[in-house]
Amino acid sequence: MDNGMSMTRLTAVRRHQAQSAALKPLALALGVVMMAIAPGTALSQPASVPAPARWVPAPDAKFDLQFATPMQLQRQVDFMVLDLADALPDEITTVKNNGAAAVCYFNGGSIDVEDEDFDSVAPLVIGRKLETEPTARWLDLRNIDEIAPMIRGRLDRCRDKGFDAALIGNLENYLFRSGFPIGERQQIAFNRFIADEAHKRGLSIGLWNSRSQIAPLADSYDFILVSGCFEDGWCNETGAFIEMGKPAFVVEFAESSRGDVEFCSANQTFGTMGIIKRRILDGWLRLCPPPDIN
Repeated sequence: MDNGMSMTRLTAVRRHQAQSAALKPLALALGVVMMAIAPGTALSQPASVPAPARWVPAPDAKFDLQFATPMQLQRQVDFMVLDLADALPDEITTVKNNGAAAVCYFNGGSIDVEDEDFDSVAPLVIGRKLETEPTARWLDLRNIDEIAPMIRGRLDRCRDKGFDAALIGNLENYLFRSGFPIGERQQIAFNRFIADEAHKRGLSIGLWNSRSQIAPLADSYDFILVSGCFEDGWCNETGAFIEMGKPAFVVEFAESSRGDVEFCSANQTFGTMGIIKRRILDGWLRLCPPPDIN
């Protein structure tokens, strides 16, 4: 019995030695591989998916924005801004077939009772009426989770309609009697949330007016488009974007008391691209010479 036990043990030992000898080359190979991998690296970690490439306007891009009839969509410009809700598919196609990028406009911090997505927003985040737009209401942007589906839906429609970028307005809720105690930090967080969501969809994003947000959002938004700043004396504030190498565009109104020549000359000084429009924002347009960006 003892001999039998010894033979069994010997056989087991030899089998173990043979297996160990066979495994040594594999172990050495694995050791070389593991040494080549940095400590803490997850072997099964999937590669990150890059964000979609997106169109961004050049600093001297010719542009127009048209929200009312009569419209002139077959115009030699680099990009055209149209209202997200009102723009028809054939209008967007006309713009793009003419070689221009199409930019959708919508309000981010407010909702209109006539908007198609009005019922998708919970009543608890709908606040006071806007003084300038009686059918529009401010939103409680402190509660991003409640408003996020509306924002994402609008950006989805912007992308799916064939637009290349989004221009967002009404992003200063905290400065108005919105019905909610919104702070500036909460405003900035919400505005950056919109930018992040646009970029996820391959859309560039522009800031429409929202003067108090120019400096805080220059790092998050791709361009800025403002109106009336020349007559009111604050066009120089768009410099926060220009200093970061991002384009700034200015609309002055034909009804302004300041002259066209004076306005276009000022754009050269500011480094902005300017146009002159009627306040109704129809197809009427005057272009300023492009700024000297060299």
